[in-house]
Order: sequence, then C-alpha cells, then structure tokens
Amino acid sequence: MIKPKPDSGDETYFDSLKKKLLNQKIIVFVIILTIIISGIAIFIGNVEQIGKFFLAGKRPASLTDSSGIRDSNQLKKGIPSAYDSLHIDSARKKTDIISNAGLDKGFESPPAHVIKERQSENNPEIEVASIKIQESIAWREIVFAQEEKNRIIRIRGQRNPTAEFMHYQIYDPQYLKQCDQIFMLGRYKEAIDPCFDITLLNKGRSPQILSRIGVEIVKAYFTRLSLGDIESRRVNVMGRYKVEFPSPEKVNIEGDIINLKKNNLELSYNGSDPSIGRSNKNDTTPVKTITGKLMDINSLFELMDLTYADVPKTVMIDLNDPIYIDQNQAFRFLLQITNSRYIPTQTLIKLVFKTDKGIKLSKPIYLVKP
Repeated sequence: MIKPKPDSGDETYFDSLKKKLLNQKIIVFVIILTIIISGIAIFIGNVEQIGKFFLAGKRPASLTDSSGIRDSNQLKKGIPSAYDSLHIDSARKKTDIISNAGLDKGFESPPAHVIKERQSENNPEIEVASIKIQESIAWREIVFAQEEKNRIIRIRGQRNPTAEFMHYQIYDPQYLKQCDQIFMLGRYKEAIDPCFDITLLNKGRSPQILSRIGVEIVKAYFTRLSLGDIESRRVNVMGRYKVEFPSPEKVNIEGDIINLKKNNLELSYNGSDPSIGRSNKNDTTPVKTITGKLMDINSLFELMDLTYADVPKTVMIDLNDPIYIDQNQAFRFLLQITNSRYIPTQTLIKLVFKTDKGIKLSKPIYLVKP
C-alpha cells in the first residue's frame, strides 16, 4: 500500500518544530554551563579566602629570593616596599587596600617626640644593613680610608694653620674619630634636607614590628669657615618618612649658656651664619645666662661660634602603620631629616629604630655643612 506524500505545508510544520526543539536544547545547555562556571568561581573564591585566613601576615613568596631577602626591584623602589612589609592583621589596621597605596599615602609626618636623653641599644637582632644618602646634587657621602682619616685627625690637631690644616678645616677631629660615615652638604643658599636610604635586616628567629624611627643628636655646633662660593639650586625629592630636626633650647656662646625660650629668643640663620634675636625688634632687654650673667642682645646678632647645649637628645616619630619585619627579611625605606636650617656646620647623629623587642642604634654619622 503506497502512503501518500505529505504536502508542502506539513513539511514546513515539522521543520519549524525541529528548530524550536534545537533552540530549547541550546538555551538549557547555556544555562547549565553558566551554573557550572559560577559554581567553580565561587569554589575558587572560597579557597582563596581560606588561604588568606591561614597565611595572614605572610609575604608572597614571589617577592623574596631563596635567602629570604626582598626582590631587588622591590628594594630599588624603596617606598612601595614599605606597604608590602606591613603585617596584614596586627601591624596594619588603618590601610585596608594595599594595592591602592601610592607614594603619597601612608607616609605622614606625625609630630616628633623629643626625648632629652641618650638612647641605649638593646636589640642586637636588628642589623642596620645599609645607610646611603638619597641621590641628589646637594648631599653626598665622603669616604676616607682609615689611614687618610688618621692623617686628617693628626693635621687638625696641629696648632699652626698650615696649608693642609686650612684644606681640612671643615672636619672636626673628634667627630672623625667617632663617626662611621660622613655626609657633606655642598655650598647652597637654601637649607636642603638630607634624605637617607636605609635598609634594616631582622637577623633574629622571630618577626619584629618597627613602630618608631628617629634621630639622636649626639653633638652639634656651628663654626664659621672661609670657603668657596655658595651655589643656588633646587633639589626635587620624593615621598619618605620625615623626622624634624629640632631647634635648640639652650646654646653655649663662648662658655655662656643661654636658655633661648626663657629669654624669648629665636635662633635664625642668614645663609649659614647664625644669629640670635627677638621677633620684637624693639625689645632690647638684656639676655640672662643660666649663671645670672647679663649680656647685650646686640652682641648676639653675628656669631662666630655656637654650640648646642641641650644635647644629647633624641627626636622620634610613631609610625602610623607599623612595619612587620619577618625573620631574615629586609625592609628598606627613606628617612628625610627636615627643618635642616637648624643643622649646624658640625653635627654628630645616630639613627634610632624601635621595635617591639627594643631599640637599635646606627653607628655615628657625621654631617658636615661647610
């Protein structure tokens, strides 16, 4: 029996039905695939959160080499590596998104604490691995071989002002004996702040948290020198921690010690030459020394020699975001000493670093401002 062929209308109906079924299958497949991908993403996110929970405070392994020292690219950047060193839980609580932290964030300059005493070192596990001067056209490091340093000390100990004596007149022989490094400022009209590039290394067996940094002023005095011409240039600098060099409270002028605050006096510098006066020019009240001696204020306008009489003292700042330094890890940062107009021609300092395990001092640093 021969079946009749369906007419053209029936064929169109079946074709349309097949296309509808195919489209429905595609839609169902896409929905199932979307659900599977979403499930995988959620699973990966949970795993990452679990990993962060167990590895909180740990540094990414990609940032350290086999010895545990930070990658050189991170160290060269200096300032950004400070954020990478923050302990995620206990040390860093104010900054939640490290990736958004730029050079201008997190490097505030909080008010300095002045500690009127010499600091004692009690943290041998922290090593000051390196102190360099931030590259600029102004401050530079002066390096002498020990034999040459001894020769300069010997020449400066002579009483006769020979040619060699005058050549090395900018160096104080006692400061040379005590210092480990020398940094010198060129002859400039502007007060240019020194900026140190510092690397600390935790050699202990447990992490430490760096919470304070500062400067101990061991000795400081001004003396007038006859040198070359003064240059005038500007120095562009970048983000850093800042510690303000304090103005002296007491000065020693040829054996007479004067309390500046009690006499309503201010120390100022005309270029590199110091003078002492009052903001009220009409106030000519005699200046009283700590021994009761009276001095004419006009005699303090142009000074040849002046010694800071309130040292040693230490200036410290509290870090807004304390730095977590793991064992065998290095932390590199920049420290600028601001208010440098009060840094006299001869200054001996030590850098101070306070962690939760004690205080670390750098070796003496000699600052020379001809």
